[in-house]
Amino acid sequence: KIAEVRDDVERFPEVVETRYTSRDEALNSFRERHADNEVIQQALSELDENPLEASLAIRAVDASAYAAIASFLEGRFSDVVSKVNYRENSTIIGRIFSVTNAIRSGGLILGIALFLVAGLIAFNTIRLAIFSSREEIAVMRLGGASNWFIRGPFVVEGALNGIIAAVVTFALFFGIALLVREPVARFLPGVDLFLYYRAHWAELLGFSAILGVATSIASSAVAIRRYLRT
Repeated sequence: KIAEVRDDVERFPEVVETRYTSRDEALNSFRERHADNEVIQQALSELDENPLEASLAIRAVDASAYAAIASFLEGRFSDVVSKVNYRENSTIIGRIFSVTNAIRSGGLILGIALFLVAGLIAFNTIRLAIFSSREEIAVMRLGGASNWFIRGPFVVEGALNGIIAAVVTFALFFGIALLVREPVARFLPGVDLFLYYRAHWAELLGFSAILGVATSIASSAVAIRRYLRT
């Protein structure tokens, strides 16, 4: 019957993930969480049967979706589902989603700001390198070198700088994620930035590298343009 409940819940487009925990799994998890509490361990050993129930954890894309899911479970599966704890946790769920949305928005704004700052730094760094090589550029132009031939070394240098910047940024954020891991977990139970960062390190590093290279190449192209004018 629980499989039917799970299948019906997963048909909701707002549902991201469901996780079923059996009674035995719940008991084992409870024992592990209270392994240092002798009173609880002794009380459990004296019980004739498992006092815990099976559970189905549901994660939705937005806090507003939980009310409809809870009503659906309470209506259609009232004979199977003994308790839906959304009502008593609705305030906390709303706060968690508010905080995560604020963090997401803040992260987007911070990312845009860092992108602009990185672009400005790359532009000025490459412009200084081009300025110090202005005589060589003039000689190459007199020798009939094409714009792409002159621009090539600076574009490559910009790409290398972008890759280095991406690696440094990745390492920096990796350290920050490890540093704030416990405070975030205490404030938002179940949220582990470090594990997320470690699980998606390839995508994050690749995105950082692509962004860094693109920014540096664009900065190189803009910075050298004045020296390529006829």
